[in-house]
Amino acid sequence: HGLSYHRTPQGSYNVWDDLPDIVRVADQLGWSQFYLLGHSRGAIIAALLSAALPERISGSIFLDGLTPPPLPTEDTFVQLGRHLREHLQLPKASARYESLQRALEVRCRVGAISELAARPIVERGLRHSEGVWQWRADPRLHFASAFKLSAPQIAVLVQALAKIPHLLLLAENGYGARMRSNGDLDNLPLNWEFLPGSHHFHLEEQVGLIAEKVNRFLVTTNP
Repeated sequence: HGLSYHRTPQGSYNVWDDLPDIVRVADQLGWSQFYLLGHSRGAIIAALLSAALPERISGSIFLDGLTPPPLPTEDTFVQLGRHLREHLQLPKASARYESLQRALEVRCRVGAISELAARPIVERGLRHSEGVWQWRADPRLHFASAFKLSAPQIAVLVQALAKIPHLLLLAENGYGARMRSNGDLDNLPLNWEFLPGSHHFHLEEQVGLIAEKVNRFLVTTNP
């Protein structure tokens, strides 16, 4: 996204591909332990790293995201086939817009997101060339993952997260609402709380409230 580089043609964007990068950055900074804060896909990545290397994680903060949807075991190779077909074809060029405002309108409609929340995403993510606006992001970000976790694997992941300091903030009109309707919050052994807003609630009016809760978590877990 934004000015980030695109991975090489043989690379992929499976969620686990980001884990070594995070650890290498922490190592470069000399952090033997550190906190993670992630939103949506970033929250999934934070959860995976927290479960895999709990000795490195001081605490994790998940913003309207936690785990990927489970995949039935019998669909394992259907998923892998989809990944291969998409990975081996040339990605389609991203959409082109005649103005930044038009791109903003489309982003709001497609993502059910307010203009307030969408504007920084659009301004960061677009480039202007030859009279049109186009997304900078690598189109392969939308390709299917090679594998997905099964329901039992996700249950093990959640149990691992319960053993480390964590904070799960859910949006009333976002991913959290789907978790509630699916019954995913029933008997969930984590500390979670609903806050007003959409999936991008951290870019909306309640950003101050979210920051307050995050700061309180950091203070109480790192006296």
